[in-house]
Amino acid sequence: MNKKGFTLIELIATITILSIIMAVAIPNVLSVTRKNKNQTYINDARKLVTLAKYRFESDATIVRPNGSTCVIIKMGSLDKSELQKTPENGTYDFDNSYVKITYDSVNLKYVYEVQLLEFINGETKVKGVPLTPYSQLVEISAKNNMVKTANGPNSGGFKEIEYQGCITDTD
Repeated sequence: MNKKGFTLIELIATITILSIIMAVAIPNVLSVTRKNKNQTYINDARKLVTLAKYRFESDATIVRPNGSTCVIIKMGSLDKSELQKTPENGTYDFDNSYVKITYDSVNLKYVYEVQLLEFINGETKVKGVPLTPYSQLVEISAKNNMVKTANGPNSGGFKEIEYQGCITDTD
């Protein structure tokens, strides 16, 4: 008699080996996915600074900050065509995503800080980059510790725009 097929022991061994492989592979895939999403936030924050810097340098009507003032450029007032797809498939918060420009009178240069917020699940959860100097966003380790998650735009390190001493680009 010619029997074809696997024995119960062979099937159990195969399932056990596949389970071990999956137990190792799934966390690695999830880690890579999380790192890629974090890198997207960092890249979008850098783009936001680039767009704001271009607008600031090309628009003579924007008042230039001095050592005691600053300028706020909201994401909503910039060309957002390259910032439409968000990492978590939510929507960027155009009012609380902004670039803050100050003047460093010691080094005689403008300093750019950026905050980028994405609404996830409506407005109950946010994720993104809290107010951070641009110089920190270009560091290699930026994707590992810059991206935060919070339960609203005014928690978890995210800040509402501090208008005191600042001029918005729409003023």
